[in-house]
Order: sequence, then C-alpha cells, then structure tokens
Amino acid sequence: MRKLFAILLFIVFAAPVFAAIATPEQLKIYQERLAAATNDLQRGDAQANIDINGGDDPQSFDEIVTRTKAAFAKHNYVNDKYAISKACQIACWSYNGKFVADAYKAAKADNNFFVYYLARTHRQALGLTDDECFDIYSAALLRGGLGIDGVRSAVDALIKLAPMVDETKAKTTLKKLNRLYSPRLIKDKASWEPVVAMIRTALDTY
Repeated sequence: MRKLFAILLFIVFAAPVFAAIATPEQLKIYQERLAAATNDLQRGDAQANIDINGGDDPQSFDEIVTRTKAAFAKHNYVNDKYAISKACQIACWSYNGKFVADAYKAAKADNNFFVYYLARTHRQALGLTDDECFDIYSAALLRGGLGIDGVRSAVDALIKLAPMVDETKAKTTLKKLNRLYSPRLIKDKASWEPVVAMIRTALDTY
C-alpha cells in the first residue's frame, strides 16, 4: 500500500499540470461553430479554438502556431499566414498574456492585424510608448478592416494619444482619417457620423 501511495504521489507531482482554459460552455459554442461552419477556413478556425483553448496548455507561442496549423490541416485548410494570425488571436486573449511578447513579434513580422489588437490589449506588458501606439493605431485605421465599433474605439484611443505626439504628425493623420471615413457618411450616415464628428472635432483643435 505504501508503495502504491508513493507511486501515485510521483505521478501527481512529476507529471506536467495542464488545464483547458475554455469552460464547458465555451467548448460547446466552439463545437456549435464547427458544426455550423460552411467552409474549411471556418471549420479550421473553430477546431483551433477547441484543440488549443480546450486542450493542454501550450508551453510556447511556437507551440500555439504548430497546433493551430494542425487544427486547420484536419479540415484540409493550409494557409500559414492565417494560422499565424489565429495563433496571435489566441495569445492575445488567452493565457493571461503569457505569450504576448512572442505573438507581438510574430504579428509584426507577418504584418497581420493583431499588431493593433496586441498593442491595444497589452500595451503595458509590451512596453509601448505613446508614439509607438499612435503609429500602430493610425496604421490599423488607415489600413481598413475594422468594423464600425472597432473604428470608433480605435479613433477614440488615437485622439487621446494625439496631444502626446508630434503636432504635425497628429494633424496629418487626422486629415487622412477624415478623407478616408467621411465618404462612408453617404452610405450610412447614422453609423458613421459620430466617428467622423470625433475626427473633425479633433482636427479643429489644430
């Protein structure tokens, strides 16, 4: 009996401790997304959430990338750039920021949109300056791809940083944003008017 107890203690303390971070409710949502997916990309994306957030804790960002690629491969989807972007997404909002430094480096090297999300969410951990964040937020807004809520949030963050950066750069950026987003008033004035108003009000201060 003592021998058996000693063996059990060895197993408990010697084995690595893994714990899925996804709750049963979240896993159910991932499974439902997988079942409802209409193409291989959607199926691979849902599979990555299941396999990584619902599986053993990864030990590095590289492992997240490897496991993400494997999840996509299960559904015959091979796209390394998208896999890296998905891995950055997982690192951004999971594991308490443990992998954000490496994810940020990967996002910058890959020039994917998670440079912006990582900077917004983990600015302090990444040690980013006001000037660096202003440039990142500007690039994301000028690049496009954010929905209306994302644009509104990014513009608000950018305007708050504007007084801390070079005046000419801030004014030039705001003028570009005004030219980019003002035409959207034609198609959907109700949604875009508050955003354009924020930009133009900020411009009026220069």
